[in-house]
Amino acid sequence: MYSDGLGQVFIGQMVGTLEVVVIRRLKEYTHQSVKGFVDEALLLSQVTHPNLSKLIGYCAEQLNRLLVYEYVPGISLKDRLHGNFTCLDWNTRMKIVLGIARALEYLQNTMKPPILHCFIGLSDIWLDGECSPKLSGFGVIRMYPSRYDVNCPYDMNRAYAYGLTDYHLAGKLTLQCDIHGFGLFLLEMISGRKPVFSLEDGSRQQLSLWVEPYLDDKQNLDEMVDQRLQGKFDKEGLYVACELAEACLNQEPSRRPLISDIVKRIEGLVR
Repeated sequence: MYSDGLGQVFIGQMVGTLEVVVIRRLKEYTHQSVKGFVDEALLLSQVTHPNLSKLIGYCAEQLNRLLVYEYVPGISLKDRLHGNFTCLDWNTRMKIVLGIARALEYLQNTMKPPILHCFIGLSDIWLDGECSPKLSGFGVIRMYPSRYDVNCPYDMNRAYAYGLTDYHLAGKLTLQCDIHGFGLFLLEMISGRKPVFSLEDGSRQQLSLWVEPYLDDKQNLDEMVDQRLQGKFDKEGLYVACELAEACLNQEPSRRPLISDIVKRIEGLVR
């Protein structure tokens, strides 16, 4: 299906039952012991939430480390938002955003220890026929108590390209990285632009930098909204969503909002 900084993702079938599943093969650089991997996989298998894909199995043989998730019949949010499909209306977008916020709230506040996603990409979000989202790929990095920073073998260049500047500067991951990632995800849903996109002159632009002039003065927020919406969006809701995204992208991690507060604010945007 696709590759990212942590490995490859496939669609496959279980032998015997022919059940369709999603398989994530981790990169060999994890150097994780079999016991450590199994302990982590067993904890991940306890995750149960309507907006999170269920981990149903794992494999640890020699250097192979595989995580097997339930398959969600439907389409990835990446294909749905950026592909050749009818435009997602504003309210549907906010419902999807709310689902992902609730998923992160569960991972951060309900799971013990909290679980970090690290990269909330649209490829890891699947929509069913009702456009209800399910987030996969969580916990692939590692799980850790929120009072600790965690060194992680993640691609620095990729992290910087997607605006994860606190990780780029410190080389460490915390739960606040997912708040930053959520802010970038929210901007992608508002603008319809990818985290890194091409300008008319062929140059590449980071979404987090492109939106700065709009977020600074708040006078021309309409201009950053996905043009395919043709102006059909809640103006007040746009202002609140942009304020929230800006707070999530704060360069000082400790000043970013709590995920529980994010959920409450997004709930007010869904009609």
